[in-house]
Amino acid sequence: AIALDQNADFAYFNRGNAKFELKDYKGARLDYNKTILLNKEYAEAFCGRGKAKYHLGDKDGACKDLKKSRRLNFEEAGEVIKKLCK
Repeated sequence: AIALDQNADFAYFNRGNAKFELKDYKGARLDYNKTILLNKEYAEAFCGRGKAKYHLGDKDGACKDLKKSRRLNFEEAGEVIKKLCK
């Protein structure tokens, strides 16, 4: 999908999710960055990037992204914040 449309935010998001599952947190963060660049209201991408940042050792950046995700009304972010942002 990315080869056909480099502005397909959902494709970068889905690829980021796949990289996250493979524990490629740097790659996932890059794809979530691209998703957010294309769509600044993509709440799930902020949550995914927050989780990737956490695994990369950036707890402050992670919590900032997770809180942004929650402000954009992604409810799952609230649960992740409880676990990671103490």
